[in-house]
Amino acid sequence: MSGFSGVLSHRSPFYSGTMPWLVACLAVAHVAVANAVSHGKLSSPDLDDDVPKFETLEYAVAIGPGGEAEFRSLEAQNLQQIMPHEWDPMFSPVPLLRNEQRDPDGTAAVDEQADVEDDEGTSEATDSSVSNSSFSFTFRQHVSGSTPIGALGMGTPSIALNMILDTGSDKFVAKTWATIKAELDKIDAGASDEVFPGAKIYNHNASKSYVQLYASQNGSKVPRQGFIAYGSGMAITLEGRETIRIGDDEKFVSMQKFPISEISLDSLQILHSSKGISGILGLQHMMNRSLGQSFYSVLRDKAVLHSFGYCRGKNNDGFFIWGDQFKDGKAVNVLGQMHWAVKLKNMHVQKKRPQASLMERFDARISDAEDSLLEEEAQNHTALKFHLCRKSSCVAVIDTGSNIIAMPNEAVRSLSKMLDVQTDCSNLAQLPNLHFVLGEDMHISLPPSAYIMKVKLPRLKEEPKPDAEAGSGEFRDGAQLAETEMGSERRSIYQAQVESFLEDTYREHGLDLRAVLQVDLVQVLRNSSTLCMPAIVPLDRETQKGTLLVVGGPLFEKYYTRWAWPKGKMPQIYLKHLHKAEACLVKEVDSDGSSNPAPKMTVWRAHDGHDGRMIRAEKVKPHHHGASHPAELNENNAETRLREMTLDEIRYPHWAKDLEDL
Repeated sequence: MSGFSGVLSHRSPFYSGTMPWLVACLAVAHVAVANAVSHGKLSSPDLDDDVPKFETLEYAVAIGPGGEAEFRSLEAQNLQQIMPHEWDPMFSPVPLLRNEQRDPDGTAAVDEQADVEDDEGTSEATDSSVSNSSFSFTFRQHVSGSTPIGALGMGTPSIALNMILDTGSDKFVAKTWATIKAELDKIDAGASDEVFPGAKIYNHNASKSYVQLYASQNGSKVPRQGFIAYGSGMAITLEGRETIRIGDDEKFVSMQKFPISEISLDSLQILHSSKGISGILGLQHMMNRSLGQSFYSVLRDKAVLHSFGYCRGKNNDGFFIWGDQFKDGKAVNVLGQMHWAVKLKNMHVQKKRPQASLMERFDARISDAEDSLLEEEAQNHTALKFHLCRKSSCVAVIDTGSNIIAMPNEAVRSLSKMLDVQTDCSNLAQLPNLHFVLGEDMHISLPPSAYIMKVKLPRLKEEPKPDAEAGSGEFRDGAQLAETEMGSERRSIYQAQVESFLEDTYREHGLDLRAVLQVDLVQVLRNSSTLCMPAIVPLDRETQKGTLLVVGGPLFEKYYTRWAWPKGKMPQIYLKHLHKAEACLVKEVDSDGSSNPAPKMTVWRAHDGHDGRMIRAEKVKPHHHGASHPAELNENNAETRLREMTLDEIRYPHWAKDLEDL
């Protein structure tokens, strides 16, 4: 419980004896925000008529054919069915603007806009180094984790939070003191009045720049709540506006009155993981303004920056380039109205068959013939090919918030079957590269070290073994029979544990181990602590642009990526191999004039040097001033480069299951 040090204080003598219980209860409050938020968000104020107009509509509601209001991207409209806690949803229709489309230069004509409370204003960005019309702000920020986690400031005075910098979402969603307070109130209505936050956790009551948003209910103002729908649950949030800051003390961007969502209640078991982060900062481009705004889109509208890049290092770290002005990479046109979605085609893998007997080859050919995504080479049947998106249209969201590749379930099974990854990584050197094309001609080639991951397994409890001692003759026979029966019972119990584990893994993490592994999972879980497998997960979703894939961490393992939307142009993504990208090979000169081959990052921290995280993030080597250099990567030493993570650290794109608008 050392993660709580300095966070809590109490004043009542009664609580001195019960603080261990309270601290244990606080574990429930540490909600690890899933990597995919942004869809199905809903706020429902019944707003006053005399409040001023706002620049953009934050939460939109569509008007149905019959004139009735219908909530967009909301899977379940009856919250009481999915949220068993006592909660007053306060949902009522919100005035809705007609469809609004940004021009390529980012301007928009708004016909109608929702009214808001008079203390709710527009987001304003302040650049410490340049004028707001120059697009010249740039800042290199150290990040860590298999999804880029970086520190940013929140509130006044500024409190540092570790946030996932997520190109797959548009909201700012965070765990704060409001999260802990809400959980305490749920456990004991009086507990939150006796426990107080420390100086290193964000508390909106202590911030001079926080703006509370309100809704009207029965003629009274009440705090506005939001709703976020995930693929496996939901969350209730407290809505407000706050100052968000990126940069360091000398160079920074401070954005005032930016919309924030503080988690107050949820039904997602995965959000209560012991290895989470403070939240998610959404960086979608939001070209269709009627779909909302993101931190990036506001910075772009305010002419602070129009691009950002990501260079991944070798030690589960890297750096994020705000205002990336490098010209590296081949451009790929973006298809989405809000997502960084691009065309994907011709995903394929070719693998040589191992030497086998004639009968084994015959059986394999019959088995492969049943799989439409596998194709055998005509010459001597010595190679097998996997194809996806060769004839059909596909679209891929390039997502920093996911550390896997999501593709149709049939493709996951076919590719896993063909690769036949050994659970102990013993055949890693024999595995082929994964190839696909982004856009029209950006050819991607990922080695096994990029698309294979090593997952730490939990230890399942086994039933105790029977006593070894047994008599002779009839007694021994009876003992052996009893031992056999008990052994069979133990296996049945253990098998049930395995089945439960597999179901929980699929439900909570989106990972179907049956699909990606061709082994006896009972034996693996009994004898192994780690498991090698493809970093691919099932996702069956069709869009207006074609079959949906989500491409995350495996791509960034080998490719520098820059997301850009310059003024007067359409959004584009630029990609280049890490070893060749100038943006990732920058050398900085030390004060003594010597050249440092490893890029040095200036990491913004709170004044006392603490990072302000509520609980620890993924276990990574601490790097406070620099990230590992991409040029140091050794593709031949594949095993040492494998990403090792727990199941809780796998970021599945739950939001994509119900994706409606690209």
